[in-house]
Amino acid sequence: SVWLSLKGFEFLIDPGTYAYHSQQRWRNYFRGTSAHNTVRVDYTDQSEIGGNFMWLQKAQSSCHQFITDINHSYLEVSHNGYQKLVDPVTHRRVIKVDKQNKTIIFEDTLECKETHNIEIFWHFHEACVFTSIAAGFEVQHVKVKLQLLLDKQFSDVVRFNGDKATPLGWVSRRFDYKSPCTTVRCTKQISSTTKFTNVINYNEF
Repeated sequence: SVWLSLKGFEFLIDPGTYAYHSQQRWRNYFRGTSAHNTVRVDYTDQSEIGGNFMWLQKAQSSCHQFITDINHSYLEVSHNGYQKLVDPVTHRRVIKVDKQNKTIIFEDTLECKETHNIEIFWHFHEACVFTSIAAGFEVQHVKVKLQLLLDKQFSDVVRFNGDKATPLGWVSRRFDYKSPCTTVRCTKQISSTTKFTNVINYNEF
């Protein structure tokens, strides 16, 4: 999962915890994959929940490369959380930061041989205001703006805000309290190894 703040304003956020011993559905949601800024495969969590404070199977992550200098940063990571599937899937994420052009490129590669349902989630601070643009969304938090430019391969892109049915679009800033925020969910069914490229442009607009 990733977090992002610009000029002191939060954009991509962590959902928080909300509950520990009670409200199991919400406890599981806030711990689950769909509540984080990452990829979910076949509607299953990366790690398998076994109880309020236990994991039956915990995804192991690996950092393959990290390079940073005054102009660029490069990070390549992967995890094995979906090796448990009948057709194992490896999720590799590359993040490239171009500090001069003020762009962040997210490359998510799903390595597989058969059909899988892919979801990519973006969770934003509850004060963010959204405007639809041709390639995705312009997102503003007080005086700061960015553009979320989405891969054209997605078959469906939906915004959720405080949706109880899914559930999506929630953040918990303190114990036993949750409030609506905006979550963008991008979906696509794939049938072989596929790479999705999404871009955050944080130039001055």
